[in-house]
Amino acid sequence: ASARVAGRRGSGGHARLAALVAFVEARAAAQAAPVAGPTEERSTGTSKRDSRGGGSVAIVLAAIEAFVRTTGWLKLAGGTKAELLMEACHQGFGHAEAGDILVELGTLVGYTSLRLCRHGPVRSLEVDAIHVALARRVLDAGRLAPGAAEVLAGQARDGLCRLAEEAGRGAVRFAFLDHRGTTFHRDRARLTALSLPPVWSLVLIADNVLKPGAPLLLWQQRLERSATSWALREFLNEQSEDWMVVSWSLP
Repeated sequence: ASARVAGRRGSGGHARLAALVAFVEARAAAQAAPVAGPTEERSTGTSKRDSRGGGSVAIVLAAIEAFVRTTGWLKLAGGTKAELLMEACHQGFGHAEAGDILVELGTLVGYTSLRLCRHGPVRSLEVDAIHVALARRVLDAGRLAPGAAEVLAGQARDGLCRLAEEAGRGAVRFAFLDHRGTTFHRDRARLTALSLPPVWSLVLIADNVLKPGAPLLLWQQRLERSATSWALREFLNEQSEDWMVVSWSLP
């Protein structure tokens, strides 16, 4: 997901994330003109963003990071993780065509969605209803163009089927797995089984492969020449190491 709370993911975690969202909204409101009219909410469970107003993705990203620095650590995919993520995204979406999308499994507060949408339309799947609501507010604060980032509520196994129906075959050129490491290998297989990626043209990056861990994904990719494991320091927590796995098959 976009971030992981250091501590349990119960009401305490939700309360802290809600405080983060309030902080982000206040920062964005102070630095950007207000947007006229309400954000469109769709009965399908997605949320679209409005491009009016002076809001900025950079402002929102900076606000999230400022909150982390002042209130305590969150497991953000920032720093060197963000650099690797953006490079992989550039590779995966460099050959994109009209209608192609980026998929994120695990949204949390939308930190990574904001980064990814700079390259193309993002469809992010999140199972926690509170995280869905909070992430939509964060994306609203970024004043994104309509369709730039949408959060879909539900499990990855269901959401990927929905994307197959809505986006069509071959529409996913980049996938970021950041939800539950023990299911990474299954969701990677689902992407292929549903023919969501074009043939030999998918870049996939998985986070938190060491902590909490994705042992089965690592086991499957141990002999793949196109897969690389990266040992990186956690953003704003240099004492902690984590791994990211990047696999690619480019035309």
